[in-house]
Parts: sequence; structure tokens; C-alpha cells
Amino acid sequence: MITSISDSHDLATVLNVEPLTEEDAAETPCDWIEGIWVAGKVYPLDATATTETLAVLANGTAAVEWSPEGKYCGGSHRTAVWSHSGHWCAADTDSITFGDEVRGVTRDWRQVTVWDSNGHVDREVYDTLDEAHAAYDRESDQMGKEWRDEHGNTEDESAIWSVVRGESPGARAVIPCAAGVGVPDDVLTWAEEHGLSSDDPDVYLLVTPRSQADDVLGEVAWREFPMGADDLSRLHVKLDADSNL
Repeated sequence: MITSISDSHDLATVLNVEPLTEEDAAETPCDWIEGIWVAGKVYPLDATATTETLAVLANGTAAVEWSPEGKYCGGSHRTAVWSHSGHWCAADTDSITFGDEVRGVTRDWRQVTVWDSNGHVDREVYDTLDEAHAAYDRESDQMGKEWRDEHGNTEDESAIWSVVRGESPGARAVIPCAAGVGVPDDVLTWAEEHGLSSDDPDVYLLVTPRSQADDVLGEVAWREFPMGADDLSRLHVKLDADSNL
């Protein structure tokens, strides 16, 4: 049971509760601008950003969008039923972790959180979505550099993963299974949030060592993640083999 709204997934859970009446079912976020009541606390909505299919908390820390029945929502719920039935889901989030969740950066709408396993948590809500996106990219890139420096890693000891739609001839990247490389859970979750789904064969993952990264035709989104030396070696072998074809 949700007792407070701390992020977009909480907000989605609240809005996905079965309406009590037909009148309740007919309402949209535009009817809830004054606030959503949860366990005695009112959470006002952003009157400017909220629409009939988008609910945004006024404090900028959460936002959900309506995903109609039959439309794949991006997998943020990670189950086939939730992903394909009509429901509310997180509208715009990002997340990356380093060192088996030793530290990481998340972005939920306009709020960016930098954290580590020692209990450090630094949150900041930005004035615009563009500023939040830029801050997330900046913080995650900086954390990735620090992680590599601390572990003696070179630029070539992380990988660039790309979610791609359609053919991408000439891409200096490979399908992970073709190189014998597994897909980490964090990568899979991120990729599903950007459209990867078994129900859409036109969307797939490519991966390449960071030093080999270049433009990828049809790229929907990309993200850098740490990768072990063995998997990086497999990528290099596969890339070299493909280039000799």
C-alpha cells in the first residue's frame, strides 16, 4: 500500500487503483490539479505541464503518462500485462549504476539523485526537463570517469549500449549475443524503458567498446555502462571478425 508519493512509480501505483465510480473513471489529471490525496497528504499537480494523459507533480519529482491498451509502454512495469493493458506509467526517467550498485545516478522527471552505498544521497530538482537531462548526463559521465579512475580502468573498459530501431548498416557495434556477451539487468531495464520488447522485433540492442563507439543509424538511445575485460575482449574479437568479412 502506497503511503506517500516519492517517485513516478509511486504516482503510477496510486493512479492505477481501480476507480470507485463511473464518475471517477471519467476524470483525467486535469481534474486533479488541486492535488492527489494520499494518506492524509495532498500532492498538487503542475497546472502548466499536466494534460489529460500526463500527470506531473507540482514539485517536479514525478510524472506519469497514460499508456493505452494494446500499446507497449516501454516495459517500465516489467510484466506483459502491465506493459500492454491500459495504465499509468512513469513518463520520463533515467538510471545508471556502477560497481554492482555501489553508486549511481537516477533522474525522475526534473529531479536528479546522486547516491552511493555508504548512504550519501544528493537530490536536486531542476527548473526544466532539459536542465534535468543535462544534469543527469553530466553526473553520470562524471561518476563513470571517477569509477574508472579508481579501478585503474582505461577508456576501453566500459561499453556503449545502443537501443536501435531498424537496420543499421555500417555500425561499429554488435548484437551482444552474437559476441557471447550477456546483457546486465541494469542495461535491460534501461533498454526496455526506451522501447526494447520481444513484441517489437524492429527494436534491438547493439554494444561496442567505448573506444570504438561511433554514430549508429537508427539509434533511439545510448548509455555507457561498465564492462569486464573478458566481455570487452569478446566484443573486440567479434568486431574484428566482422570487419574482415
